[in-house]
Amino acid sequence: MGHHHLPGRAGPAPAGAFAAAAPPLLAAGLLALIGSFGGTLRAARSWNATTAGIGLALATLALQVGAGIALTLNRRLGFWPGLGLNGAAGHALLGLIGWFSLLTVALSYRLVGMFTLAHGYASRFQAPALGGLA
Repeated sequence: MGHHHLPGRAGPAPAGAFAAAAPPLLAAGLLALIGSFGGTLRAARSWNATTAGIGLALATLALQVGAGIALTLNRRLGFWPGLGLNGAAGHALLGLIGWFSLLTVALSYRLVGMFTLAHGYASRFQAPALGGLA
C-alpha cells in the first residue's frame, strides 16, 4: 500500500528541512536560557560559592553554544577540514565537564542540605570543589 496525500495537503516535512532548522533553534533556545539565568544572577543580592559556580557554569554553556555554532558552520563551510570527530568530542567534553559538572557541584552543596533537612550543614568544601573543576 502506498501513501497517498490529499490534494492541497502537504506531506511530511523532509528530514533535511528539520536538520537545517534544528541547530539555529537549539542555539537560540540555549542563548535565551543563558540570558534568563544570567539576569537572575545579576539580580542576586550576595554572591557565594553557589552563585559563583552557577555563573561559571553559564559561562561554559556560552562557550559550549559558541563551539556548537562553530562546529555547525565548519560542517557547512569546511573552513577547518581536520576538525571532524575531534571537534565533536571536545564539544561534548566541554558540555560534560564545564556546564553539567560545574552546575551539579555548585547546586549540590545547597540542595543536599535542603533535601535532607539538615541545619547548619558545612559548605566549606564547596569553593575548593568548584575551583578544582574551573
